[in-house]
Parts: sequence; C-alpha cells; structure tokens
Amino acid sequence: MKPLTGVADALNRNLRRLDHTLGIDHAGRSEWIWAIPAFSFFATLGIVLYMGVVTEMGLAVAIPVGLIGALFMGGLSIAYMTPVDVDEGRGGDQGPGQDKPPHEPQPPSSDGPPLWWVNLPADPSAPDAEQEHEREPAGSRR
Repeated sequence: MKPLTGVADALNRNLRRLDHTLGIDHAGRSEWIWAIPAFSFFATLGIVLYMGVVTEMGLAVAIPVGLIGALFMGGLSIAYMTPVDVDEGRGGDQGPGQDKPPHEPQPPSSDGPPLWWVNLPADPSAPDAEQEHEREPAGSRR
C-alpha cells in the first residue's frame, strides 16, 4: 500500500501547485474537483469521436475536431473554478467604513452639474452651434 500513498501524495502536491499557478481557490475542496475538467475533456472527445464513426466522417477529421472541442470544454471547466480572492493578501481588519478597497474610484460628488451639462455650448447662437445645424441631413425639418 506504500506505493499508492506515494502516488496519491505526489498527485496532491502537483494539483495544489497547479491550483496556485492558475490562481484557483482550493480551500475546503479536495483534489477531486479536478475530475470535472477531466470528465469534460474525455466526454467531449468521446462524443465527437462516436459521432464521427456513426456519421462516417472518418477518424482523420473526427480526431482533430474532437481534440479542439475537448480542449475548449476542459479549459472552460477550469476557467469556471473559483478564483483566489484578490484582497486575501492585504490583511488587516476591514471595519464598517472600509467596505471598498482604496484603489476603487469614488462616486462623483453631487455638488455641481453633471459633466455632460458643463460641456454643452453656453450660447445657442454661437458659431459652433450654427455649424451643427448646417450639417443636418437633407430633407430634415428645422
């Protein structure tokens, strides 16, 4: 039984290293979470190869198509794994007034007019405003 334990430990270390490399949060989950991408890969490959045989597509076409689809589905399963929390390494106690990280933009203050209002021309009879009216499409009413 000793060789199986060594293989299981090596597999565990390699999967945890892969979790760390890909930035996947593995807290509270076993290595069996990696069975989902593996199952997606082999199930997609098997389905496409089966359909290639049934429809007489030929293995020369079914194998590359199956591998591309299987890589896509397996990669998609990996992409949907829970990512590591970015703020995890920041540390410190987040009090009630510190909900947002300091790098997040603050909402604009409401002490003045909105920016789109400030950028409007002040005088409708200004030369810029007349040029805008001159460029109206033909046949439009003024």
